Amino acid sequence: MFSAQLLSAGDIAPGDWERCMPGEAEGQAYYAACEGAPPEGFELSALAVFGAQPGPPTFRFAASPPLSAPVSAEGEPGGSRSGRLVALCPVFRLNYNLATAVQGGLRRAADAVAKLFPRLLHLSLIGLGSPVGERCHIGFAPELDDSQKREVLLVMLDALAVEAKRHKIGMVGIKDLAETDYKLRAASLKSRGFTHVNSLPVAVLDLAGGGEDGYFDRLSPAMRKDLRRKLKKAGSVRIEQRVSIDGIEAQIDALFHATRENSVLDYGAFEDLPPGYFTRMMRALGPRAFLMLYYAEGELAAFNLMLRDDTRLIDKFWGMRRDLARRHDLYFISWMANVRLCLAQNIPLLQTGQTAYAAKLRLGSRLVPSHVWFRHRNFVLDRMLRLLARFIAYDQMDPDLKALAHGKPKP
Repeated sequence: MFSAQLLSAGDIAPGDWERCMPGEAEGQAYYAACEGAPPEGFELSALAVFGAQPGPPTFRFAASPPLSAPVSAEGEPGGSRSGRLVALCPVFRLNYNLATAVQGGLRRAADAVAKLFPRLLHLSLIGLGSPVGERCHIGFAPELDDSQKREVLLVMLDALAVEAKRHKIGMVGIKDLAETDYKLRAASLKSRGFTHVNSLPVAVLDLAGGGEDGYFDRLSPAMRKDLRRKLKKAGSVRIEQRVSIDGIEAQIDALFHATRENSVLDYGAFEDLPPGYFTRMMRALGPRAFLMLYYAEGELAAFNLMLRDDTRLIDKFWGMRRDLARRHDLYFISWMANVRLCLAQNIPLLQTGQTAYAAKLRLGSRLVPSHVWFRHRNFVLDRMLRLLARFIAYDQMDPDLKALAHGKPKP
């Protein structure tokens, strides 16, 4: 009773997207903007499911270049889409380097193998989710009941399998499925032969009720004292909130890439941003996106790209000049600026992503699990990857998470 079609995110009417995923900062405008200039190596699109006449599911795929007319709730004239849009999800495609799943000594060994045998660790991959999404945004129309949602998800998975076969893509995956979706969708994914590994959790700070004093009261005495001490340096820092990036595009890009290069972790293409990303996001998202800028010693020393939706303030990307940021404790000053913004606007959740877990836990965050699912079309390779799954789980490679798992959190 359902049909699936692979489209451009820009071909889906914003109202239909909002109906399936209401209130999301990373909505139709966000994914359409990302699709126009994807991270290097990625092809981005969206998978839409439509209600149809009873019968076996059908799968249609957009021609290249993508269709230009938006899909309305009533479908496209000419009958190429039948029925009302009932579900959608971003889709990505790339040539995936398995070495990006490991870090440290294993990463160096994997990179050495890749140099000798370039094709050995690279697998073509198509998946639900996005390299620039906070999670795998699978949205369903509100009129679907749980059994229909399960049926629609199977249609999505089967459509990906058809597309993978069509283009000789080896691996099909789901990137960063949220914990709630994991519990609801695990049986459907297993029924289609998918294997599960843990992804990196997302840090979330709950700020409903209590105000700033209530927030400080929830911290440990040591963290409370340390944070107050660091905030004393805030007087030397000028903070600016901006809804336009005009005139500072190059500085923002430079701060982001400097921070990326200084990171001890490297997740390859999944961390890269294309040139002009920040400019496009600010222009595409309007009031849902803004910049927090931090000036120290007369220079732009750090920034946050912030996204805002109905219930969350999302600290999407952070960039800094390392020397100035350390000297002025800008990470902690920016943290409190975001906390105060949430409190002032009655935003209950501050979401701060998949890095620096030790500091975020000390600052009161909780970790929300995230999950990756995959299967390979080749039976032998699929079984091999299943055996490797426990060694390539992303949460086992992050040093903060490893320390926490062994009961030795970083000071």
